[in-house]
Amino acid sequence: MKISVNGQDYSIAGDKPLLSVLRDEIGMLSVKEGCDDATCGTCVVIAGGKLVKSCSRNASTFENQEIITAEGPMPCHRVYRLYARAAGLSRVGKDIQSALNKAVAYGLRQQEFQQVDEWNRAGQIDKVVRIRGTPPVRLRERGLRDFDEVPPMELAVLIQSLLDRGDHTLDEPLAPEPIFRTVLAAYGSQRLTLKVRQSLERANVLREAVPAPF
Repeated sequence: MKISVNGQDYSIAGDKPLLSVLRDEIGMLSVKEGCDDATCGTCVVIAGGKLVKSCSRNASTFENQEIITAEGPMPCHRVYRLYARAAGLSRVGKDIQSALNKAVAYGLRQQEFQQVDEWNRAGQIDKVVRIRGTPPVRLRERGLRDFDEVPPMELAVLIQSLLDRGDHTLDEPLAPEPIFRTVLAAYGSQRLTLKVRQSLERANVLREAVPAPF
């Protein structure tokens, strides 16, 4: 059978819990198993337009339904890309972005989720959003995310955790290249492009705001 996740079709065999399929077979590592009685909510996805705990139902029950992983915190541009992909669109055009900006504004007014300006930039597209009441930072595997889809504060937490473990020290704070290379390795990437460097430099600035217990 096939299930559709974030706009992509996947063939699956057997009848396992949706959570297991998402993590072990598809690689959606942002979906977590945080308890053993379906109470924590870290495995929640959107299926058929409704919030569903993926640990509590088998994948076979989601045939012919569109599944969207709720993996916040994440930048709005990733939210928009996931929406476009799930809707069968090739890109996020100006009209779609405008409509989604309004949807985000409505969700904020209704206190459905929260928003933080981690980039200190104008506009909606780079703001980081999360479901209300969930942790402001969640350190996790990069998974299927592009590097620019990792929130700056999550990168800051990773940098701080590497420093706390003693992997590297910032003896030369103006040239933190070893730290950047280690972060790239942790995320399974090798190229320190200009865009990646900008993300890491911003994260390095945010390290002072890393919350406990990180």
